[in-house]
Amino acid sequence: MFSRTKLSYRTENWISQDSVKISTNSSVFITASRQGDMIAKCQLPLSFVHSDGFVEFMEVAEPGYKPVYPQAILARLQLVYREVRDKIKAVLNKVSDVSLLFDEWSSVAQESYMAVNAHCVDEDWQVRIFNLCIRAVTDRPFAKNLAAHLLTTIEKWHISGKISSATHDNATAVQNATRLLNDIIQCSIDCSAHTLQLAS
Repeated sequence: MFSRTKLSYRTENWISQDSVKISTNSSVFITASRQGDMIAKCQLPLSFVHSDGFVEFMEVAEPGYKPVYPQAILARLQLVYREVRDKIKAVLNKVSDVSLLFDEWSSVAQESYMAVNAHCVDEDWQVRIFNLCIRAVTDRPFAKNLAAHLLTTIEKWHISGKISSATHDNATAVQNATRLLNDIIQCSIDCSAHTLQLAS
């Protein structure tokens, strides 16, 4: 991941991953943790904390600041991911019904992607929406391939016996993909907004 990112800073000025592990109360650990949280919440690229603008800002806010080693921030992001994943799994484990929102699309470069969201009502009667998957579809976006990816997501989150419906766009491949999983998905629903868009 980082091998494809060009960083303009000399590595001897970075705070290493090993130094971050010294103490969870150290300013170094806190800096790496907070930068990881910022990247996750603001959906920023990992290279942001090594950009000229951010480093110049930090030199004013905290004189003597040194960019944190990329692997330290990545380690924090992986920890945040595991924490959030486990919280989502705990909620989904307790609910009896889950509705999926499933979509597949192509970028300007004709690269295919798919996303799966889960909608449910938790034990406190709060509506919860979770993104379970956003992934590149490296094989051809045919119905059987999309169905396989969708099934992998369903099994990963252990919700195969809870899916009351799946709402999706009107693309033939997507419609057929959900039909291939009709033993798991109780009801397949075409997106009405997409239908109106096609009709307009």
